[in-house]
Amino acid sequence: MQSKDRDVNLLAHAFHPHVLVREPTSLPYMGNWTGLDGIAKLMGQMNQCFSNIQVKNLQCSGRPDRLFVSCELFLTTRTTGISIQQPFVEVLRFENGLLIEGTPHYFDTNEICRALGL
Repeated sequence: MQSKDRDVNLLAHAFHPHVLVREPTSLPYMGNWTGLDGIAKLMGQMNQCFSNIQVKNLQCSGRPDRLFVSCELFLTTRTTGISIQQPFVEVLRFENGLLIEGTPHYFDTNEICRALGL
């Protein structure tokens, strides 16, 4: 997300061409983001919101085509400089080893929006 290189083709190493990521409607980068261009735009939107994103204590379970991921999410907002930490989980579906669908579940989207000054 913080890469200066905006080559969408780099995303093809990890994301299926028809990838779909569903972000909660309560966040400023809400909605369904589809395809490599959509993922690049989502990453750009998140980069505008956060100066730092870190994932710690990552744990995964499931099978090769569907993973359930849990972690501690650390975010620092660009607008206010506020840092927050909260639990985060995501359901990831893969096809041919590439991410085709992601559904993130944030612990508290209201906290994120307050930290962003919204």
